[in-house]
Amino acid sequence: MKNKNTIIMSCFLTGVAVLYSAKVLAAEQSKDVKIIRDEYGVAHIYANDTHNLFYGYGYVVAQDRLFQMEMARRSTQGTVAEVLGDKFLNFDKDIRLNYWPASIHAQIDALPAEEKAVLQGYADGMNAWIDKVNAEPGKLLPKEFSTLGFKPQHWQPFDVAMIFVGTMANRFSDSTSEIDNLALFNALKDKYGDKQGMGVFNQIKWLVNPSASTTIEPEEHRYPFKLANQATQLAYNLPRFDHTPPMFERLAKGNDGALLTLTHQKNQQVIGEQFAHSGANGLAGYPTTSNMWVIGQKKAADAKSIMVNGPQFGWYAPAYTYGIGLHGAGYDVVGSTPFAYPGLVFGHNGSISWGSTAGFGDDVDIFAEKLDPQRPDYYQRHGQWVKMLSRSETINVKGGTPVSFTIYRTVHGNVIKNDPQTSTAYAKSRAWEGKEVASLLAWTHQMQATNWTQWTKQAANQALTINWYYADKQGNIGYVHTGAYPQRKPGHDPRLPVPGTGEWDWDGILPFSSNPQIYNPKSGYIANWNNAPEAGYPASDLFAFLWGSADRVDEIKKLIDAQPKLTHEQAWDIIAKTSRQDLNLRLFLPSIEQAVKALPADDPRRQLAEILANWDGNNQMNADGKTYQHPGSAILNAWLTSMLKQTLVAAVPAPFNKWYSASGYETTQDGPTGSLNISVGAKILYEALQGTRSPIPQTVDLFGGKPSDELIRNALQDSWQQLSQRYGTQVDSWKTPAMPLTFRANNFFGVPQANADEAVHQAEYQNRGTENDMIVFGAKGDEVQAWDVVAPGQSGFIAPDGTPAKHYRDQLEMYQTFGRKALWLNSADVNAHKESEEVIQVVQ
Repeated sequence: MKNKNTIIMSCFLTGVAVLYSAKVLAAEQSKDVKIIRDEYGVAHIYANDTHNLFYGYGYVVAQDRLFQMEMARRSTQGTVAEVLGDKFLNFDKDIRLNYWPASIHAQIDALPAEEKAVLQGYADGMNAWIDKVNAEPGKLLPKEFSTLGFKPQHWQPFDVAMIFVGTMANRFSDSTSEIDNLALFNALKDKYGDKQGMGVFNQIKWLVNPSASTTIEPEEHRYPFKLANQATQLAYNLPRFDHTPPMFERLAKGNDGALLTLTHQKNQQVIGEQFAHSGANGLAGYPTTSNMWVIGQKKAADAKSIMVNGPQFGWYAPAYTYGIGLHGAGYDVVGSTPFAYPGLVFGHNGSISWGSTAGFGDDVDIFAEKLDPQRPDYYQRHGQWVKMLSRSETINVKGGTPVSFTIYRTVHGNVIKNDPQTSTAYAKSRAWEGKEVASLLAWTHQMQATNWTQWTKQAANQALTINWYYADKQGNIGYVHTGAYPQRKPGHDPRLPVPGTGEWDWDGILPFSSNPQIYNPKSGYIANWNNAPEAGYPASDLFAFLWGSADRVDEIKKLIDAQPKLTHEQAWDIIAKTSRQDLNLRLFLPSIEQAVKALPADDPRRQLAEILANWDGNNQMNADGKTYQHPGSAILNAWLTSMLKQTLVAAVPAPFNKWYSASGYETTQDGPTGSLNISVGAKILYEALQGTRSPIPQTVDLFGGKPSDELIRNALQDSWQQLSQRYGTQVDSWKTPAMPLTFRANNFFGVPQANADEAVHQAEYQNRGTENDMIVFGAKGDEVQAWDVVAPGQSGFIAPDGTPAKHYRDQLEMYQTFGRKALWLNSADVNAHKESEEVIQVVQ
């Protein structure tokens, strides 16, 4: 009996010991994450290791933006039809066609443990809050889930990475129109003959414009590779492409320019319809985006350095960007970032600040693969028939049957279009493919840099075509046009596809040293509005006409150059001035004045010219909140529309001419979906008006053999007739409608990310950042000061009963009045402005 009791006691004690050890182990593995939110709901995460820091990040993102992130995940992976039905079936197909999941998984698997912890911690934090939501849906489930009838699911590191891939890589670094350019090229040759057709192609789709406005001044650096300004002949034969290309198919049907993505993805009906109205130099959902000015010590009046960023992603509810502070595990940063990436795109760490704009370098090529007519999944390479890689995909459809299809891939990339008539498959090759996750983590590690050397190391790892900007507490400033770019064979015209049979394959990737970059420019400042990085640098084939003599960046430069030095308040004021500036007045007023100078003083055409001449180009609202104080933009809109109809629309064969018909102004009810730029047609018309002064050879006379002054006067007459009929003959009393702005309830794909009634309308369109931020070093001793405005607000949470979160729309008025709120970095400031505090435990 004694032995039995001893055994029982021994077992009991052993069990206690095991239980105690388990509790100790659990206690050791359980770590606290502290979350402090400021008065605008911006969360600051405090943790001691990388996993837990990003666990806290994912946790607060799920609290604030769960439905937005869920729809972003579905949008970037092509699973929207599963919850929204068959109207998104083609959208899902196009999205899946544009990435290769195995590649993303392989990149994640190859990461070192510390970098895996970033993605895993973020996903774990999201899942921790999702578990709470699913446990208490009546209290915590965002209303949109109930409206659409589904629940949030757990996240994996792959999902976190794909948000970045789908919204940064595939939005800003995936631009190509080579197939469409080929169709245009063929149409021009048919109309003008081979030689002149090539000349006209160069005239309206130039490769390099020597007079382009640049961020790096020509005397400081030029692109080291010499590119022919205009190609005179192709060194290769391409199969003829005569189908109406995707870009023009909808235009030909009279849909007023509903432009879908050119070759691959995203059925963005609403966004696409804006293209023909505004003439935006971008795809549907790809508006030319973002401006930036960085003032160094030489040019700053009350600081060592000043950075003002205006990323122009478009306007959405909830907000496109998300504010966050990360403190611990080697990070101490504050700022904001699109779709809550685990790397801040805009921010500072007390030592340096950083920001970005879209780069639009040419990092994508299309290869025309020669197919075996009997075996269309075989393509010719180096004289051999090679079987394509393939993967099967099945799309689940709400209320319908699943749809299966196959995606093919060659050595160059995914096949995005087939032409059975010529036995050709078009494959898309992207210089950054395989480097997507490394590019995401370059932004993450950028947050830890404290000087130019460390920062440029991360810039070199960022393979997407993005402009990166730098400033530090010593007053240094810098700029790098980041990205991986192909070393093409001599004779390769990057505006058009090349044969995929092997002889035109890339000779690798250009070294980072060839990327445009500058540190402490002589001017004392850096300015960019998606213009050319440096002289001689080629744009993406889609934006081959983007960089020229007519450029909106000059509106920023003239404001900075007008003053010997700028205070940080003056730097911030540039936002309001450029946001309301008419982009065409500066370009076309001289030609208009020249054309009317011989007309009688009472001629209405001369009156319109004088009205424009006496205007500063700044659009101010009347007290009614509905109309402009000056009719200048309305006049220029009507005039440019008429001028383009007489010139480019007449010279370019249909349906391609509709692409060049837009004046660049927006008049729809909801306003533009992104930033306004000088339209494609206006840029080409401006070069034509320069005549022999333009470096772009004018192969075809856009004025049809008539003096340009005559067409200018005709266009003014058209403008007078149109506007006087609408507003009367007293020009001084014209009150033309102001352009509105809408924070849309869909994301930039056109996929709902909120209920329709969550859209927010603002009377005045402002051509500015989706968010704006300013970071100032040295205005008060060695301190750093930072501000931003992220409208509508930090949160996107709508409670089950329909009540919006406190911080859902609390930055709208601030945004409308060009105000800003402070960003806090050090713990004393964060605690002084604390609205709430939460401590959560992480058990791994």
